[in-house]
Amino acid sequence: MLFSWRSDQARFAKSEIRSLARALEIGMTRDEFEHVFENGSFVMLSMQLSSNDNLLIRTPLQWGAANWVMWVTFSDNKITSIRIRTQDSMNEKPRGAPDDKPEG
Repeated sequence: MLFSWRSDQARFAKSEIRSLARALEIGMTRDEFEHVFENGSFVMLSMQLSSNDNLLIRTPLQWGAANWVMWVTFSDNKITSIRIRTQDSMNEKPRGAPDDKPEG
């Protein structure tokens, strides 16, 4: 039963991070990003400032570091890239994650 609940929780959190990725666009300002994040009812996601130019959005921790993280990179106060990766690898794009923005 506990495994089923955690599995459902992980699916829901990944659904939320996909929704956030769809709502974000390259060129959005940091204020626009914060407005989307705060008003999107993303109850499973947490935000952490990684540096002045990078925000990290996390789904809840999952066994085996299978949880997803979204890297949002800013330059001149505007989003320049959005990437979803696994907790333990900035290079590993998880199966089912949306394409990077900008793609390439």
